[in-house]
Amino acid sequence: MSQPVSDPQPNPSAPAPKPMEDTLTMSLEELRALID
Repeated sequence: MSQPVSDPQPNPSAPAPKPMEDTLTMSLEELRALID
């Protein structure tokens, strides 16, 4: 049973596959928190 890779760049840190929008939003929030 081989699973097709839907994501071009799978995130090993993320347990479940998240949409690009969610990832981008989280990244932006984290960056803002760090910058703030």
